[in-house]
Amino acid sequence: MSCGLVKKAVLRLGMVVMAGAILGCSDDVTSQDGRDLEKPLMKRASERVQEGDIDAAIRLYVRAVEDDPATARGHLDVALLLDDYKQDYVGAIFHYRRYLALRQETEKRGMIKERIRRAEHLFAASILAPSQQNDDHADMEQENTSLKSNVRTLTRKLASIQSELDALRKADGRGLSESLTSGGSAVVGSRPESYTVQPGDNLTRIAEKIYGDPKRWPDIHKANAKLLGRSARVKTGQVLTLP
Repeated sequence: MSCGLVKKAVLRLGMVVMAGAILGCSDDVTSQDGRDLEKPLMKRASERVQEGDIDAAIRLYVRAVEDDPATARGHLDVALLLDDYKQDYVGAIFHYRRYLALRQETEKRGMIKERIRRAEHLFAASILAPSQQNDDHADMEQENTSLKSNVRTLTRKLASIQSELDALRKADGRGLSESLTSGGSAVVGSRPESYTVQPGDNLTRIAEKIYGDPKRWPDIHKANAKLLGRSARVKTGQVLTLP
């Protein structure tokens, strides 16, 4: 083999060895995340999580990624805390995406993408929920106002009915009392069956006394047609039959 060919072969071999060395030295995602976890701020944040101090852990993770933007694992860990403990879905989505951008070859890509979709849905629901609550509250306020209006109307009607009943009781009581006082006869607990005409009486006044309605005088006149004839005049002492 000529010297030139040997040199070429050696050169090619050297290039292959260099490529193999480069590939052999490349880190996988697990190794990169492992180095991130060994950084002081990351270790302190992990300790706060174990102690249950989530707020302190979040602050330390945020400091870690701010001090060293290449600390990808810090983005993932703070995203998980914001998502699971704080329901800060916008912050969680931001840090999930930063981790995927820094660790494009991560085997956790599918899980993280699913978490992003879930966080997006929960965030949308958190926006819509207050709006729905406001609508429900407005409906309840409107229904409550309507009910109050109905109660006021019914109260007024009840008061009116009560007033009419009181007037009728008063009128019936006065007619019964006068009838008994003047010698007329009556059935206890009901309207008197007869009425003795008093001085100053006329059929209209008698109808008002007995029925509380002066317009019912024709009923009394009709019931006493034989006594009064066609005349509507009554005389003191006459005993009238009450219909």
